[in-house]
Amino acid sequence: EQHPALLLTDLYLPDFDGAFLIAALKPERVAGLQTILVTASPNEVRTLGASAILPLTFHVADLEALLQRFLPH
Repeated sequence: EQHPALLLTDLYLPDFDGAFLIAALKPERVAGLQTILVTASPNEVRTLGASAILPLTFHVADLEALLQRFLPH
């Protein structure tokens, strides 16, 4: 059985929020899952349990660095 290694999500989604999604897919439920939360309010979401927070106006290099950090090589 395969599981995703990384979840990249926005905090605000149409039907629910990214915090709900992160809570539903906690690492103890999906072994080794890393989560990157994209948000316009990075200072307000530090306690949501994401592996990393990416400000909405991010540079591609910042995203690439996080992907290299969290994805298996």
